[in-house]
Amino acid sequence: MRRSIGIALWFALLFGTTLLLRRDLVWSPAARFDESVLLQAFAAVERGQSPYSVPAFYYPPPFAVLGGALCKALGEPGFLLFLRLGSVLGASLIGLLAVRVTRWPLWVQVPVSLLVAGPSIPIGAAIGSGNVNPLIQGMALLALALVAGAPVFAGLLLGLSVALKPAAAALVPLLIVYRPGGSPAPRISGLVAAATTGLLLAFCRPQEIPAMLARGSDIFPSDHNLSLARIFGYVGVTIPSGLIFAVIVGGAAWWIARRQPARGAFDAVATSASVLSLPMIWPHGLALTFPTQCLALDGTGDRGSFRERMFFWLALAAVIGIEGSAGGGATEVEWPGWVKSLVGALPLAAVVLVTALAVRRERRRQRVAGALRVAGQVLVPDA
Repeated sequence: MRRSIGIALWFALLFGTTLLLRRDLVWSPAARFDESVLLQAFAAVERGQSPYSVPAFYYPPPFAVLGGALCKALGEPGFLLFLRLGSVLGASLIGLLAVRVTRWPLWVQVPVSLLVAGPSIPIGAAIGSGNVNPLIQGMALLALALVAGAPVFAGLLLGLSVALKPAAAALVPLLIVYRPGGSPAPRISGLVAAATTGLLLAFCRPQEIPAMLARGSDIFPSDHNLSLARIFGYVGVTIPSGLIFAVIVGGAAWWIARRQPARGAFDAVATSASVLSLPMIWPHGLALTFPTQCLALDGTGDRGSFRERMFFWLALAAVIGIEGSAGGGATEVEWPGWVKSLVGALPLAAVVLVTALAVRRERRRQRVAGALRVAGQVLVPDA
């Protein structure tokens, strides 16, 4: 009970701090770019048109239907406030869940969580543009955290997040192939998530599904799009976004099914695969990897090892690369395509690096825990 109260107070601190830091953005009456796109899509649905008649609408049909109904009930000002408070709520969840995967003492976890939720660049970029990514990512990370104890609810939450915005769509198939110690919980969550997303899509007009798939295959021609498809496009190589998704998620599923890694390693690989497989990756989309970044930096117990300190500094450099990412649009200078491709690849390479380091940390942690268990059994044998 005391622990639950402490977590609730911690979350309230995160929410209040983030709201205070972003108050000008949250309370502003003006709709930002992404918000104006949503309002146009809702208006199109109200007129009986497809939300995909709005060029910049990249969300699944359930978002247009549910969001439009909510906007009609609350009015535009109320809906915008609801959306922004939802993003603050999601940012607070991300901050809390990012540090809970570490073994840092509480006096380190609390300030780091505040940095993640409040002044971090990805969260600020999302709230500043009116994007709902923090809310969707927070829902997905919370679902991952609940898989072991409440697999059905976790699946419902993940399925809803994917139906609203597929920022973590890869988590669904990856959970299905994950059975740590023979536990059916991840598979249950994955199947429930797939069913929930499918059911919500089934309630939409049938013609919207092909339109959604066609829109999702578009490669948004922005220099701030960090996706692999965009990076290859700089040098004239066209790779279908569906192929990229299949290769990355298929490779991650093969590794997970073969290794059945520890929970922390699974979460790191699954969330990073979710990000890397997307056809559009904005800098704020990398916030889904915050727990992986923290896990890679968690060198608790290894401070005396020169090798581990080197791994820590390598992880820190990668985290800084992720936080400061802007893709090929990092400067106003019009670079050649191959230079933009290299610059755009840096944050994705940093994501791969922190994932590998996080998996290594988790493996090392499991080996130490296993050795301690064996030593305990030898020193204190069962009577």
